[in-house]
Amino acid sequence: MAGLAAAKRRGRRGGRPVAIGAEKMLAIKSALDGGATKAAVCRTFGVKRSTLIDSLTRTGWSPGSKTLGGKDVEGSNVLGRSDLPPVRPSRLPTRSDPILYVGVV
Repeated sequence: MAGLAAAKRRGRRGGRPVAIGAEKMLAIKSALDGGATKAAVCRTFGVKRSTLIDSLTRTGWSPGSKTLGGKDVEGSNVLGRSDLPPVRPSRLPTRSDPILYVGVV
């Protein structure tokens, strides 16, 4: 037990590494929310179907949930401002989207 406590103090964490990283999982969820099939996502991202399903279950994703990082983003806006359009995590920004300059008046 003393060895585990010492490792924890050094910032080490035990256990098996995650199969799908956070960035890849966000991209996968975005693709699934955009209408891609699980089979297509598995081929595109090089993930086995069982690993994908286990990881989606672990993160709490379900079809049609529109979640990003465990938080509901349907209808939420950037920085909580009502004058900006809602965040749409399933698409990339376009030229017609307003640009948000933080700290510039």
